[in-house]
Formats: sequence, C-alpha cells, structure tokens
Amino acid sequence: MTKRYETPIGEMWLEDGILWHRVDTADTITEDNARAVVALVGQITGGQPTPSVVDIRSIGFASKGARQGFAGSPDSSHEIATALIVASSSSRIMAKAFIKLSNPERPIGVFTDETKAREWAEQHRLEA
Repeated sequence: MTKRYETPIGEMWLEDGILWHRVDTADTITEDNARAVVALVGQITGGQPTPSVVDIRSIGFASKGARQGFAGSPDSSHEIATALIVASSSSRIMAKAFIKLSNPERPIGVFTDETKAREWAEQHRLEA
C-alpha cells in the first residue's frame, strides 16, 4: 500500500515514480502552504527529480506568493514537470494564470482527465 502524507492543503503520495498531490482541504492557498508543500516534496522524493500530478479541482485562489513558491526551479522543488488537473472554468483560469504569471522553470501541462495527466507525467519520468 502506498504511504500517503497530509499536506496543509490535501494529501500527497509517490506512486510508480510520479508524485501525486490531491488538493482538497483549502479553497485559498497561501505562500506558507506552498513552502510547506515544497518541503514535503523534497522529503517524499528524497531530493530526486520527479514529475508530479497535482489535482487542483477544488482550489478557488492561490496567492502570488503561493504561485511563486510552486513555480520554483526543479532544483528547489524537485519536480521536473507538473501536470495540473482542473475541472471547472474558474480552476482552468487559475491554472492558466499560474503558468502565465509564475513563469515556471519546468514544463506545466493542464488536463481535465486524470489518465491523460498521468500519461503526460510518465513521459517526463522516462525522459529524466
């Protein structure tokens, strides 16, 4: 059974070389939330470059500090690529704003289908 970790905004686990983060306990994400999540990513991955799939279907807003914290370099976040799962028009707008405003240093994909997000992340895992 895969070990799951609680984050300030949901739960996280490592499965088949992909880091999963299901955000489900926060309508608004703060810079402190982002720092705590990034630190946990480093612990879970052991500092190894890892693609991730992040389910943000329940998020309403992420502060500028949170967006900047999540957009950090692969060296600081240990994420080599991030697939975002979105469901609604508001979360789709937020995801596009995250990418545009944060200028992330790693590839970011936006998906409405969990299977497609996982497949995209697997491609980045195989390229690492």
